[in-house]
Amino acid sequence: MSRIGDGKAVSAHTLFMAWGQYDWGWYQWIADDGYAARWGDGRIAAFFPLYPLLVRGFDVFVPGPSLYAALTVSALALLGAYLLLHRLAEREFGPTVARRASWCLAVFPTGFFLLSPYPSSLFLLLAVGAFAAMRSGRWWVAGALCALASGTRSAGLLLAVPFVFEYVRQRGWKLRLDALAVLLVPGGLLAYMTYTYLAEGDALAFMHAQKIWFRELHAPWFAVIESGKAVSRVPLSTGQVNVLGLGAVLFMLTLLVLSVVGPWKVRRDQFALPLLAFTQILFLICFPVMSQSNERLMSVARHVLEVFPMFLTLAVLARVELINRVYVFAGLTLQGCLLAFYLHGGWIA
Repeated sequence: MSRIGDGKAVSAHTLFMAWGQYDWGWYQWIADDGYAARWGDGRIAAFFPLYPLLVRGFDVFVPGPSLYAALTVSALALLGAYLLLHRLAEREFGPTVARRASWCLAVFPTGFFLLSPYPSSLFLLLAVGAFAAMRSGRWWVAGALCALASGTRSAGLLLAVPFVFEYVRQRGWKLRLDALAVLLVPGGLLAYMTYTYLAEGDALAFMHAQKIWFRELHAPWFAVIESGKAVSRVPLSTGQVNVLGLGAVLFMLTLLVLSVVGPWKVRRDQFALPLLAFTQILFLICFPVMSQSNERLMSVARHVLEVFPMFLTLAVLARVELINRVYVFAGLTLQGCLLAFYLHGGWIA
């Protein structure tokens, strides 16, 4: 793991390598050597295969270490996600909201993770693409993109919820052949399960790995309450993960409420947006980390970037100029501080 500030001159190579922090090491092992070479106690199974597979493919023609290929994949996926989010926002809310949607996502305090060598931007691209396809009634395209999403992160399975909702809303209960496209949603996960079963004899390795990483299923309020307690007793200098995780969750929940109540609520035909956001937030807070670190909402500040419906709600709110200016100023200020901390090897999410 490279860091800025190790007493060496900061070259372009050093700057790029500084992005390769923490979980990137696991994806790098998968991309370079495959799962089997680093299986060990099985914790590597928590990292899904599509992103490292793409990194491995790009590494063939991107010069330099595999981190360069990973940053290329993330950058291209992010560009695609921004374009699709703009088109979705324009279709759902008009050009004014569309101009702000990608910007609201980009300036979120942890938004730099979308450029990091993590699968966040790839998952976002697939999720936005799948949702846009659902809204336009292209069910087989939506199913295929959902399958790729479930091969990127287990949260891809949650896309089945808006899929079913949108299909019934558009077609009623008169099912046609294209209703079977919903069966594609878990396709990526099933392919991964098949691989781990054939290679290691454990089709549920991705679930068993969560226990090794100390993640357990709890009631949704458990992690929020425990993180609140931790914030009150742990200094900010060592408890930044608690503050960021809890703040991100509360911010998303506030946007969720505003998307269904009040002057900014979505239309009835757009209810799939807050429905997807609700399932995503619920998924994030129901599997807290139960290690002795007390960082119950570990990584949540990064994963909320994938809850794109709430950034559309935020873009609607940002039509009020005061809200827009306060959010942009606060977001960019925090992001600059967090990015500097991250590039110096600090743990954020």
